[in-house]
Amino acid sequence: TGGARFLPTPWLMLRGSVATGQLPPTLRQLQSDQSVVENPSVPVPDPRRPGRTTTQDGPYILLQGGSHRIRQEAGRTISLGVVVNPSGRSGPRFSVDYSRIDTRREIVDFPLGVAGLMAAEAAYPERVVRAPLSPADAALGLTVGRVVSLDLGMINAGGTVVEAVDFDLDWTVQTTASGEFRIYGAATWQPTFRRRAQEGVVWVERVGY
Repeated sequence: TGGARFLPTPWLMLRGSVATGQLPPTLRQLQSDQSVVENPSVPVPDPRRPGRTTTQDGPYILLQGGSHRIRQEAGRTISLGVVVNPSGRSGPRFSVDYSRIDTRREIVDFPLGVAGLMAAEAAYPERVVRAPLSPADAALGLTVGRVVSLDLGMINAGGTVVEAVDFDLDWTVQTTASGEFRIYGAATWQPTFRRRAQEGVVWVERVGY
């Protein structure tokens, strides 16, 4: 975290700060559930082995839930503000602060199922493990071995952007007859709160919904 403030005049203060942080995965997000798929109710074609399904030549291991591949989530906050009458003496103290929070590599569920992963294997090569190409497969004209493991565990793909503007007023009025009066109030305007489940997809705006 780093910050600074500047007073160009006694009645005006400018301030700003930048902070970064990381959030490690939880134990649940690291724990993977493993099962053996032998005879699925709906066979899934293997695009790289034309005419064959993922279980036609043997079962495969399916990994779901958490994953040991996920990394820490990363976040950054930027804040800029203006304070009028920062000392709060002989008049109202008024401030306006803008902040932006940007989180990356959020841990989310893998967005594809088995069929989707098989169709997008080139984009997730580490999630599809295949056996070596056997002589029998080569004789059939195939170029890759059968699937032995598929990983549908969690992935670092989500993101969130939040923007907010905070207003704050504080005014203490001294009177000789009736004592001290304090007028204060605060308000926040949130123009943006958008999220996405994975990179390359459209952001979903949450403000107003």
